[in-house]
Amino acid sequence: MVMIEPRFNTKTGEYIILWNDIKAVLRNAQHVQRGKIAVSFHTDDDFEFIKPLRFSTFSDNVLDVVVDTQEAGIAIESLMMQDPPVYTSGPSPANSNYNEKSKKAQASAASFPENRRDDTQNTKTKGDSHDLDESKRNSTSLGPKSTDQAQKPFSDSNDDSHSPCNQPRPGAKRPSDGFSIDPYDVEDMNEDHIRGLAYYEGENIRQDHVKALVYFLKAAN
Repeated sequence: MVMIEPRFNTKTGEYIILWNDIKAVLRNAQHVQRGKIAVSFHTDDDFEFIKPLRFSTFSDNVLDVVVDTQEAGIAIESLMMQDPPVYTSGPSPANSNYNEKSKKAQASAASFPENRRDDTQNTKTKGDSHDLDESKRNSTSLGPKSTDQAQKPFSDSNDDSHSPCNQPRPGAKRPSDGFSIDPYDVEDMNEDHIRGLAYYEGENIRQDHVKALVYFLKAAN
């Protein structure tokens, strides 16, 4: 396996291997193939090539290079292109363009996915808090309540008779006591009943159906 150092292409923002780089490492290279399919040829010593002249290290991670040998026939060597790059044992003229700038660009590209995941997580966290705030605003809204919400009976954690599951719709009679409390079906609303409505609707005050029921009972007595 032959290791070769890729170049950083500032125009495309990716690492590439040139035919010159291949020839610098494998002088007798004749053509490059992927599997059994030839993808690029070296035609003469003047570095005239049939395209492509370069290979992306992201798409062509391992290529087979066909080289001439002293013996009869040809030999195939695998050319491994690594990203991040691995330096060869000695400096190569073909790789002289690889400088500190490309290192920084490579480090930035390598760290990008992690930063992106952090940003996504932060965005999700902000979105969750926004939804929580929105739900709080909805629960303490000063606007008029919907008909379904206005008809919801009171709940009392210590008294099963006032459980929402056991309460009939407003105006309907219960078999247990023969009547139900409708907070809006009152001819004369006194101060206690008005306070009860405030707790019942959560208007300018935290909604509390238990306290609302207490005030309704006071108003009824």
